[in-house]
Amino acid sequence: MVFVILYLFSFPLILYENYFSMRSVAEKPKITRSSFLFFFVPIMAYGSIAGLWVSYGWKIALPALIVSWSFNKYSFRIFFRKYINQSAEHLLQSDWFAPELSAEDRMLKAFKFAETLALNNATGKNDLAQ
Repeated sequence: MVFVILYLFSFPLILYENYFSMRSVAEKPKITRSSFLFFFVPIMAYGSIAGLWVSYGWKIALPALIVSWSFNKYSFRIFFRKYINQSAEHLLQSDWFAPELSAEDRMLKAFKFAETLALNNATGKNDLAQ
């Protein structure tokens, strides 16, 4: 029963980590900047699945693994798209672009820059420490 509770508790942690994973260091809370959460969430999620396997067998653990992995993947995609849209909207409202660009070019450049920024943040390439 403990592994079921740990497994269920891992879902809000996955959401929390995915929400902040593509943001810059300045936008992240202190706990998400530390390596503690980076290691704790997967250990909690997959450790609880291993515990489910030992306690209840692979027929319970395999669907739990698939659900956890799918939840992680799709929640990241949702937050990633939301962050790109928000960043592009902020860029479009700023004076970041050259004034001679058309509205369509401004929009394309804003979304491309926001996507690159989010990908670099998610992979750690925009960290201040580097």
